Amino acid sequence: GMRLAALSLSGAVPSEQVLGSFAGASRLIDPYWLEEVWLQQSEEIRRFLMECSVLEALCPPLCEAVTGSERSRELLEELERAQLFVVPSEERTGWLRFHRLFAEFLRRLLRRAEPDRIPPLLERAGMWSEGAALREDALDYYLSGGHYERAIGLLTRMSEEKPGVDTTWLSERFSRIP
Repeated sequence: GMRLAALSLSGAVPSEQVLGSFAGASRLIDPYWLEEVWLQQSEEIRRFLMECSVLEALCPPLCEAVTGSERSRELLEELERAQLFVVPSEERTGWLRFHRLFAEFLRRLLRRAEPDRIPPLLERAGMWSEGAALREDALDYYLSGGHYERAIGLLTRMSEEKPGVDTTWLSERFSRIP
């Protein structure tokens, strides 16, 4: 259904406007995701999808750190084979990401079903990212999860290691702090 909608709109309107109009119509799209995609999956896949929904990009070690599943590689491969709205990341070679509309659906589902799980999932994502030298990602996850002390600690270490580094990119990230 989503592919047909995309084909019917191709070329007619800039993609940003199309995505914006679909994102605002979640009440119309969510029943599709729920009935045609979500309920067709096993409990293991549903749990994995929901927990990984906090991630901007997916790789097996990061998914394992966040979900605790030692089957992360297999599950990602299964999702990719099933063409379950998992696509290659444009920013990172060898990484995947959820289709944007599907990711929004999964995040709404997680917020409704288990909002208390979000901060710990984001903290785990931040800790893994920091350990993998993906410090900007770690900072984003810490800030999104409300882990400000971890974010400040990371920023302190970053500034000590490279004094005088341009940190103008921080203003965007710190604008998320309430």
